[in-house]
Formats: sequence, structure tokens, C-alpha cells
Amino acid sequence: MPALETLELAKNHLKALPGDIFTSCPNLTLLNVSESPLESMPEEISGLAELNVLFWAHTKTTTLPATFSNLSNLQRVNLDGNQFDDETMALCSKMQAEVEGRDGFFKHSGS
Repeated sequence: MPALETLELAKNHLKALPGDIFTSCPNLTLLNVSESPLESMPEEISGLAELNVLFWAHTKTTTLPATFSNLSNLQRVNLDGNQFDDETMALCSKMQAEVEGRDGFFKHSGS
């Protein structure tokens, strides 16, 4: 699946995504898993150098991997409706400033 650029999995019953889905799709530019009961974001997502649209809203995810900040091409991010812990909220605020500094859009429960 190396050529895959868009992955739409919104409104699914997925509780987890295997990390290798991200390593096998290095050219992914859009990922939408909103309104799925995902409990965590795999650390391997940080290897998606081309990712510029991420919709991970209204899931059961409470933390983001520390390597989330490595996603330097993000332009549109929606993490709204997740019950993030304080450390993750701080990471979101940092990433929001970076994305908005590139004229992007970043929404999370604290913004």
C-alpha cells in the first residue's frame, strides 16, 4: 500500500490501529478516524512525513505519542472531543501554534 495517500476510517468500530499500517503507507497525506472508539494513537504515525490532514476527533484517545510533534507537514488537524490528559493538552497547544504559524487549522478540546 505504499501509494495510498488517503485513508478514511471515520465512524468505524475500530478500537486500535496497528502501527504497521503507518509504516506500510509512507505517502499518506490524509487520515480520518474520527468518531471511532480508538483508544490510542500508535507512535508509528510520527513517521508519516507527508501527512498534512489528520482528523482524530471524538475518539477514546486520552494521550498522544511524544513523537506526534514530528509531524511537521500538518496543515489541518482536528482532535476535538477527546479527553486528553494535561501533558497531551500541552503538546496540542504547542502543535497548534506550529500549524497555525503555517496558516493551517488545528482544533482540539482545549482550543
